[in-house]
Order: sequence, then structure tokens, then C-alpha cells
Amino acid sequence: MTSPKVDINLTIGFPLQIILEGVDEPFETHVIGKEPGRFLIVKKPDLPDGEFSLSEQDTIQLRFLHLGDMYECQSTVLNISTDPFPLIFLDYPAAIESISARRTRRIACFIPALMRFDEENVDGIILNMSQIGCRFFLKTESLKETPPGINDFVSLDFTVMGAEGVLKFKGVVRNIQTTERGQNYGIEFLNIPYEFVTQIDSYIDTAMDYIKQSEELMKKYNQYAAIF
Repeated sequence: MTSPKVDINLTIGFPLQIILEGVDEPFETHVIGKEPGRFLIVKKPDLPDGEFSLSEQDTIQLRFLHLGDMYECQSTVLNISTDPFPLIFLDYPAAIESISARRTRRIACFIPALMRFDEENVDGIILNMSQIGCRFFLKTESLKETPPGINDFVSLDFTVMGAEGVLKFKGVVRNIQTTERGQNYGIEFLNIPYEFVTQIDSYIDTAMDYIKQSEELMKKYNQYAAIF
């Protein structure tokens, strides 16, 4: 859920995390000052430049907790100051998004995938996916050994439209549904690199756009069919 020009009381001292592309761990900081609609000033993290590489005009993600919900927004670096104090001047975020709302978006799909557990590799199909997990279908006859159970750790290899190469995810089985054809595993992803999250999010956006376009085309087709 995106809300334009939202100001969630980003007061002085308000804790934030800076997310950099290609870096797994976020950097801790806090608000130093602001002018809503124009700029936001945050403290530069106390790390060597080699560990925290940032330049003017770079795009970053800011993440913070508010009333028990996690939010995220995008911003552009306007200026980096080191004298007299290490500060980062940011373009004031135009929109703030609830991560919990975005993470729970789930898209139906049909993606071939390889599941690994113990010493066995088995082919299956991802039936739906969100940022935090997926539903993986496995034919019973595909298994040679004892199948994974609830709370067992597995890994998944698959690719999605728009992603570069094969995505490799570690996960844990949270629930299992047995059918006549096989088993459906509800898998929660673990320790997902940020770039993988953005690739899944991009895939879900693209898939939802295709679904919306298909629904609109079908609606127009039905309208024309009713006329003729």
C-alpha cells in the first residue's frame, strides 16, 4: 500500500536503516533534521568508507519501524557532508510503503524448480509465490527417500522472468498438504539477499500487470461478443 507524501513523524533521533543494493546487511542511522517535501538529513553510519560506499545521486532504500509495522521508502542522495559532522542529505521521500502489505502479495504461477534436501534433489513446480515464501508442488513418485517434514530445511533453485540467472533460496517447510497427485509444501524463505527480494517483487508486479491486461482484454472481448 503506497501513500504519497506521507510524513510518519520522522522526528530528530528517529531510527532508520539504510539499504544499499548488493549489501546484505542494513546500516543503522537516525534522523538529524528535515524539511518535509524537500529534504531529510540523517547521520552517516560510523563505518569506514570501504564498508559504506555512497555517492551523490545514488538511490537508496530507507527502512523503519512505526507502531509495530515496518515501512520502506526510496530516496536520492543530495549531498554527503563530513565537516563538521558526518551527515547525509537526502531527497525527502515522495512515498512510504508498508513492507508487511507488499510482502504478503501472493501471485499464482507455474515455475519449474529444483528442491534440495538432505542428499536428494527433486524437480517440482512453484504454484504461488510472495516475497516471504512459496507453495511448492512435488509428485509423490519423484521421491526416492523420505520427504521433508514440517520445520525441515530445504533449498530451492529456480528462475523468474526478468531475473538474471538462477535464484537460489534457502527455506524451511511450514506446512504440508497431501493430495492424490503429490504434496504441496508451504515454504518460508530464509535470509533472502536484498537483490533477490527486489527481483521477486519485480516478477510479481509484472505478472500482476499481465493478469490485469488479460482481464481487460477478456472484458472487451465479451462486450464485442455480446454485440455480435
